[in-house]
Amino acid sequence: MAARIELPDSFHDLTAAEARREAESRKKKIEDSQLLIPKSLKEKQAKSARKRYKATVIRIQFPDGVILQGVFLPEEQTTALYEFVGSALKEGCLEFELLTPALPKRRVIPRFAKPGERMPTLDDEDLVPTALIKFKPIETDSIVFTGLSSNLLEISEPLTSAAFPSGGGFVPGL
Repeated sequence: MAARIELPDSFHDLTAAEARREAESRKKKIEDSQLLIPKSLKEKQAKSARKRYKATVIRIQFPDGVILQGVFLPEEQTTALYEFVGSALKEGCLEFELLTPALPKRRVIPRFAKPGERMPTLDDEDLVPTALIKFKPIETDSIVFTGLSSNLLEISEPLTSAAFPSGGGFVPGL
């Protein structure tokens, strides 16, 4: 049986740079919302901004410091993200959540649509053009997080400190 990995509370905390970026993003959104712009124009601007991006790069940070990177279409549903991560795990039946490291409150990226609603896309969840997501395993006595599959770890490449401040490694996606 694999050893259970205990996550320190600090794993889910934001770095100073992440917090600063998030605060700047929120400040800009507040400033933009205070402008007297008709709703139809705001919707048109948002739609054109989303169309600029043909792909989104998602990085998933695991408790052991490894980062899995994948490239997705912005209109893909969030279930594609869960399938991608699930297929990379050594223990395929492990339940998990994917968290956005956003302030003021971290939130779980939905795996399924709410009753009566359509399935959210990566664009709907503000994961375009790039995002860093935290992996949170839901462990039981019989199933624990044991890391990524061995064949992915064999082809992994180290990230340089310039590419990612906290170090670690990643597995190239698509």
